[in-house]
Amino acid sequence: MKKEKENILIEVNGLKKYFPIKKGIFQQTVGQIKAVDNINFKIKFGETLGLVGESGCGKSTAGKSILRLIEPTEGNIKYNINKSLQLDQKFSKIDITKLTSKDLRKLRQEIQYIFQDPYSSFNPRKNVESILSEPFIIHGFIHNNDLKTKIHNLLSDVGLKPDHLKRFPHEFSGGQRQRIGIARAIALKPSFIVADEPVSSLDVSIQSQIINLFKTLQDKYQLTYLFISHDLSVIKYISDTVAVMYLGKIVEMANNENLFSNPRHPYTESLMSAIPVPNPKHNDDQILLKGDVPSPSNPPTGCYFHPRCKYAKEICKNEYPPLQIYDNNHHVFCHFSSSLQLRPLL
Repeated sequence: MKKEKENILIEVNGLKKYFPIKKGIFQQTVGQIKAVDNINFKIKFGETLGLVGESGCGKSTAGKSILRLIEPTEGNIKYNINKSLQLDQKFSKIDITKLTSKDLRKLRQEIQYIFQDPYSSFNPRKNVESILSEPFIIHGFIHNNDLKTKIHNLLSDVGLKPDHLKRFPHEFSGGQRQRIGIARAIALKPSFIVADEPVSSLDVSIQSQIINLFKTLQDKYQLTYLFISHDLSVIKYISDTVAVMYLGKIVEMANNENLFSNPRHPYTESLMSAIPVPNPKHNDDQILLKGDVPSPSNPPTGCYFHPRCKYAKEICKNEYPPLQIYDNNHHVFCHFSSSLQLRPLL
């Protein structure tokens, strides 16, 4: 048990992010948008947790809250430091939510974020050489003798050429821009990376190249990923563990094989049914969810998913389901998870 605890890189407990709703001349708070509502998970060194769900379910907000790109409302994020960063907190495991701005700046060497649209995160007036030099300059790793060598190595790692250095972001395709974003994220050899929908805006053929690049870099640099996506087929390919998110809450979490072969939450079943099957003889029996996604400012009573769930009963409307844990550490929040016979991924 002790060995497993030591193998955990990041542990998220009770994470919440609420955004106030303000109205009137005096901008009084009249409610809250519960974008992330009490989620918990752990990620082991060198593994990938895939966070999946519909648009607007809180995936990106969770990722940004974990790295404190936005400040979480509540919860703690324990991180196992892998480098000698000379922080004011002299512990191997720290709580990211309690770090001072000075220590958080130092920790940025170890934790990085890859954005869905890399173009919006680049300065359009800077060329690739300047963009990739920034991490070294900001963190004081600038040595003119080897800076160019490091940048050339970064380009090689992500499949770009040295003659790309003098080009500007608008001169690249979407896939190439994402490669530059990945190069910037791995520049200081971090341990943990949050990849926020990094392939959703790319063509399918380019998506596979970028996903394979993620796996190659993970093996080479022993990276740990929180990989956010709305596409379960992408999550299935890259993830060791999968967490399914709905309306700010994680409703099911299990290792990759267990979740796809034995889903236990109706929402997971519906997401799986939406994955196209490359077989013309396959009978398309996709599960169509009724109604719209409820507002996170006014979630339903009981189980948040019950208004759209074909298996819902009276208890689902009145009580939020307790956590059920099955074999292989399979976590699910559903009143009837033990009795439902849900369809696995075909």
